[in-house]
Amino acid sequence: MSKKNRSLWIQTKKTRGEGFYKKIPKIGAVFYEKLMDSDMIKIQTEEIASEILSKVDNGKILDIGSGPGILLKRINEINPKLNLYGLDISKSMYKRAKKNLEGLEIELILGNIMETEFDSNYFDLVTCTGSFYLWDKPIESINEIHRILRNNSKALLFETYTDYDKNKFKESLTENMKKIKLHKRPVAKRLLKKQLNITYTVKEVEKILKKSLFTDSFSIEKIILSNLPVWLRISLCKN
Repeated sequence: MSKKNRSLWIQTKKTRGEGFYKKIPKIGAVFYEKLMDSDMIKIQTEEIASEILSKVDNGKILDIGSGPGILLKRINEINPKLNLYGLDISKSMYKRAKKNLEGLEIELILGNIMETEFDSNYFDLVTCTGSFYLWDKPIESINEIHRILRNNSKALLFETYTDYDKNKFKESLTENMKKIKLHKRPVAKRLLKKQLNITYTVKEVEKILKKSLFTDSFSIEKIILSNLPVWLRISLCKN
């Protein structure tokens, strides 16, 4: 990415980081939830849930940036014996999740992953989808994940990256838009492209992780979720 574009990315991130999402109004959270009610997102959620459940079938799981609780709800449907926790910085998203997960034994916390009140060595798996690039202090947040993970456990972060193959993305996006209601397509396309413009490059993710407590125990893989070749699977292992 050119210096000019990286400068724009930094400026944009300052206005679209934690502070912005912390203040999302109720109507914004409702709109976001409705936007997620598409076949494309449902497939993505199913794929992520399946991968998480292939790693752990009992114990405690934390979903960072849990939003309206869609992933947590799906994991609970598949394996209700898991102890599930959701963490989100947005009060409006927290309230939506409370409503959506009512009656389920899922603990929701309003807060920031940079500093939590969980005991050390508490979780068997920590996950996050599409919010790592918005963390104001990613190294400190990654280190907090290290603290709350049990030994010999891992975190799985599913994140988009900005240096993806533009041609492959264009082809897959056209097909994926067919899975979204016609009136929602322009907004969905605009939000996705905006996210891809301000997320990290693969090398930037690697640089952050090397400065964290996972410095020698991580892997980064390019993957496809819901037919979109713009995702990374970031595996963090606590030995």
